[in-house]
Amino acid sequence: KTEVDSSIKESDARPKRCVVLNLRFLCWWLNMFVCFFGYLVPPTLLAEFARKELKLSASLAALSYSIFGVTALITRILLGCITHAVGGPRRLFFVSQLLVGAFAICLPFCWNAESLLVWSAVYGCGIGPSIALVSVVLSDLFGTKDLALYHGCSRTGVGVGNLLGIPLLSLLAEKQGFTIAFVLSGALVSFSPVFLIILEFLHRRKQRAEAQESRC
Repeated sequence: KTEVDSSIKESDARPKRCVVLNLRFLCWWLNMFVCFFGYLVPPTLLAEFARKELKLSASLAALSYSIFGVTALITRILLGCITHAVGGPRRLFFVSQLLVGAFAICLPFCWNAESLLVWSAVYGCGIGPSIALVSVVLSDLFGTKDLALYHGCSRTGVGVGNLLGIPLLSLLAEKQGFTIAFVLSGALVSFSPVFLIILEFLHRRKQRAEAQESRC
């Protein structure tokens, strides 16, 4: 057995109260933390951006919120079909994070009401699967027996990311402008799937090690 295989097996064998020491779950937690450090910054600053930068009315800003809410809902209604078409929940979750980050980077380049409304519709399609698939991906990677524990620990990454990310990036927008804040938030969200790639590698190594043991 390789050193990596042994490390994965030992980390998975630790008591469940030490879930944060599980190498695979640590990758998942870091993904949640980095992703949600920037994830909610565009919706948080959207109205102020529309008012100050695009000189739009409050009603148009509210309409942009409604549009991405509707498109996110439609995406979730069609989530089963989309997941099947993409090739599984883990792959869709990965793609969704990349798209949300890319769309956030594009937001400061909207120039009028029409472009902002189009952005809102596309952004809603991106955010639709993200949160909806968390439980599905967690159960796929770690099983359902301790899903509540893993989900609870996962939410700490989400909470800490939001707690730090929204005020810090909002302060950055106030001091340096919306462009740098949106680009940084999008870059963080797009970078977070790096931890999913590492997690996928560790998960497959674990599956191969278990398959070898079952044949012995």
